[in-house]
Amino acid sequence: VLEGGGQILRTASVLAALWDLKLRIRSIRGKRTKPGLRPQHLKGLEFVRDFCGGTMTGLEVGSVEVAYDPRGQFRERVARADDSIFGATHMVDVKTAGSCTLLLQTALPCLVASLLLCRCCPPTSPDSKRQRKGSEVQDPTQVLVLRGGTDVPFAPLADYAIRVLCPALLARFGVKVSAKVNRRGFYPKGKGELEVRVSLCERVEAAAATSTSEPRAATSEPRAAVLKHFKTIVVCGGGKPKDWKGESWKPLATIAEKMAEAALKEYTDDSTAFEKEVSCDEKSLSPGLSIVLAAETDYDCVLGASRVMEPRTKNWKGQAKPLVGEIAAALRARAEADEHLQDQLLVLMAIIAGEYSLRCSELTTHTLTSIELLNRMLAGLGVRVEAEEREEATTVKCSSRGLAPL
Repeated sequence: VLEGGGQILRTASVLAALWDLKLRIRSIRGKRTKPGLRPQHLKGLEFVRDFCGGTMTGLEVGSVEVAYDPRGQFRERVARADDSIFGATHMVDVKTAGSCTLLLQTALPCLVASLLLCRCCPPTSPDSKRQRKGSEVQDPTQVLVLRGGTDVPFAPLADYAIRVLCPALLARFGVKVSAKVNRRGFYPKGKGELEVRVSLCERVEAAAATSTSEPRAATSEPRAAVLKHFKTIVVCGGGKPKDWKGESWKPLATIAEKMAEAALKEYTDDSTAFEKEVSCDEKSLSPGLSIVLAAETDYDCVLGASRVMEPRTKNWKGQAKPLVGEIAAALRARAEADEHLQDQLLVLMAIIAGEYSLRCSELTTHTLTSIELLNRMLAGLGVRVEAEEREEATTVKCSSRGLAPL
């Protein structure tokens, strides 16, 4: 396994809970400056235990070993419509600037799985959370509130989840996810709030089996990608920090947009639209500045890149250039997922039955780690993932029977 940090904790704990597998993780973040669980890892694991059930040991900050026995409780809870699954709004509060979007990577597969298994309970069942209105049956909606860092380093930003992740989940799986930022959380105080609502389309299985990739002969070259719409989102938090001298941060959006227009020129045509959005959240407890790039393609995928800016350097071009480069690399490969989205889709591919093909530019260590975990933990359980490398791109293929019905 290639990535020894939070990726293993997130993926392994979710797979163990949903497929009822005993799990022990040792030497957690063993090579880091501060080894062991950090607050955001702890809260993610606590969510899995509290939502899915079972017993978990080693849950404390700094712990380097965690053991989990799901005890089959997740499926039992869904079957009886337990309040821990279908009760009030689910709340996770890191109480630090720990990343809300990384917590979402833990919680989202659990929420989706609960809704899928809920469909196994007929609406006439007294325990069912599915409601009949006339001739229609309505599924429940899961609501999740995450408190912590919405815009922090080393994690996808909140606007990336809104602009890139949510559209991908709907297009590829038929999973409807809406998210909104109630308050920005920048480092070091954090305490932002991201509110997420999750529900299912009428035919999730059919959507899951439909790939957005374009059929082509094995020897043919894919046609060049065309950029339909490019949006730059810049958010300032915490009022007007001294480091930014009033509104000196506002030109960032224009600078990034002009860089993108120049660097991505070969992927544009007369119909390509560029747009920018700039806002300031004065409710943020810490000052901060973030940028998200979202590129909509002619093959109906949204590619993204994001980062928190360092205001003291004022080198907006130098900080934005790698983000534009990430978009360019994805367009060059005609990728269906950028480097931050790849691993976020894999667990859902395992949960929702289907035959998947996901074209990527280059696989990240997080993605390779997720592939390894899926193949190890779900061997013999109807899930198989493999990567086919070619000169222009790498394609991840997943064959999944999905979660067994109740």
